[in-house]
Order: sequence, then structure tokens, then C-alpha cells
Amino acid sequence: MVPMTGAQMTLLATVPPTGGTSPELDTLRQARWKHAEQALDSARKFLRDYGYYVRTRIQVAPDVAHALRAEVKENHYDLAVIGSHFGHRDEPCEPSEADKLLEGFPVPIVVVNSRSK
Repeated sequence: MVPMTGAQMTLLATVPPTGGTSPELDTLRQARWKHAEQALDSARKFLRDYGYYVRTRIQVAPDVAHALRAEVKENHYDLAVIGSHFGHRDEPCEPSEADKLLEGFPVPIVVVNSRSK
């Protein structure tokens, strides 16, 4: 992989909100945040090894598609790359987050298999 001169990347992870307070919910919140941090850190290190400038952000958002659209519009990105489980859904007809994004997204989207190493 050869980096593009001046290419900058923002890696965005979203975690769902957890309403209420209890030790169990606090543990769940912390676990979700830690998982997002670890995923972003791993990707950031990989990309930095190839010379890319990378920043990371974590957002608490109930709707991943809406959060990503807002991020892209607010920061004037040229391209979005998203990970997808390619077909993993709770209900057979339920659209994935990737499916929700593909229609009318403001910039081109590249969908990659988030389960591949």
C-alpha cells in the first residue's frame, strides 16, 4: 500500500447510547467504549505504518447511518469507507447499516468486510 501525498483519514466508531444508570449499564457502556477504542487504535496503527495521517473519533449515536452522514457533511469528506458484516442481521429483511447508507449518501462509499483480518 502506497500512501497518497497529503491523504488524511478520520476513523469514526459509533457506540449506541445506554439509557439509565446501574452498575450493569455502566459496565456495558465501558465495554462498548473500550471495544471501539481498541478497534480504532488497531486500524490507526496499521494505517500510520504506511504513512497516512489518521485521527480517530468515537460518537455515541443511536443511528449509525445518521451519525456518519452528519460527520461527512460537517467535515466535507471526499470519500467514506465503512465496514459491514455483509448480511448479518437480527431479522432477515432488516436493512443493515451499510444498506441504509448506500441510498443518497453525499459522497462515494466503499464497503469493506469488517470481519476480514
